[in-house]
Amino acid sequence: RQEGGTRTFSKGIWKHVYLVDVRSAAIEHLVPHVFFLGEYPTAPLQDGQHGGFEVRARLHFSAPAAVSGELMVEGEWGRNATVRVSLTPGRSNVTVAVAAPASMVRLWWPAGLGAQPLYRLQ
Repeated sequence: RQEGGTRTFSKGIWKHVYLVDVRSAAIEHLVPHVFFLGEYPTAPLQDGQHGGFEVRARLHFSAPAAVSGELMVEGEWGRNATVRVSLTPGRSNVTVAVAAPASMVRLWWPAGLGAQPLYRLQ
């Protein structure tokens, strides 16, 4: 309790915590950015009839020592991209672009206006 009897709540850890021994590199988090590849739309887009998208996945790494290898990012819609990476000790990031053609993805609509399909990256 704070001064005057006001009730306060902890702002500490609220989910599971894990300790992981990282020997080569760990992905700390992934940030997907989606870019529309078609012309500027002047009418609502239709599934399968637009310019498609490019998903740029930025992966943030932590590595205790320098490491290199191949990194593959795969979209649940059936496309993937592989890049060669060389990570330095400490934190770094790599961006990988994966195509998402109109024929392979369905459009996402706001609540009440249509479906909201979600796609995984791995």
